[in-house]
Amino acid sequence: TLERQQIMQQIEEAVAAGSDVSNYVLVAPQFGSVVQRGVGTFGQPGGFKKFMDDAARELTRVCGSGCTAQTFANAKHVFVSYSGGGIASAAALKHGGVPVQINILLDAAYSRPDHVKWLNEDPASRIFVSVSGTSLEGENITGNVVRTVGGEQVTTQVTSLKAAFGKKVTVDAPLAAGQRLRPGDVAIFNIPGAGHTDFVTT
Repeated sequence: TLERQQIMQQIEEAVAAGSDVSNYVLVAPQFGSVVQRGVGTFGQPGGFKKFMDDAARELTRVCGSGCTAQTFANAKHVFVSYSGGGIASAAALKHGGVPVQINILLDAAYSRPDHVKWLNEDPASRIFVSVSGTSLEGENITGNVVRTVGGEQVTTQVTSLKAAFGKKVTVDAPLAAGQRLRPGDVAIFNIPGAGHTDFVTT
């Protein structure tokens, strides 16, 4: 939830640290448990576009004069998906209707075909980032998943995210201070020791 992830606190801290967030809008759909409840209308043709159109109308209302629905429609769209939210963002990308320039997965479901397809449609102008911790390290990075079956550890090979993107990966380690991603970059890396809740909770 937004409360557990302390989103507003993180925004306030960013402003206090000197970051300019005056030109950004955070739209955060909440699905509960995506795995259990599905992705709602995001899994239907036009579902995500309708959600964004509704959000644009509400944003126009609270923004007041100087803002129109078209203002938000023309803005750059950035997906940031955490955990099972990667399933929802894959569904939204699949059914399209809204241009997305940057797609970020935070310890989210690996190697969804629709994430790969989205990048391949316009690789020169889009940015893809996948950062994983201990829970997805094997799947995202090595393509190996270790599970306990009948009391024994069984290793299963899957298509890793790196393998899915092939030679397009341009960044495979955490960014250095001041390093910026540019259109065309594909960053896929692991943060050793990072727990699942470490990504979005201060």
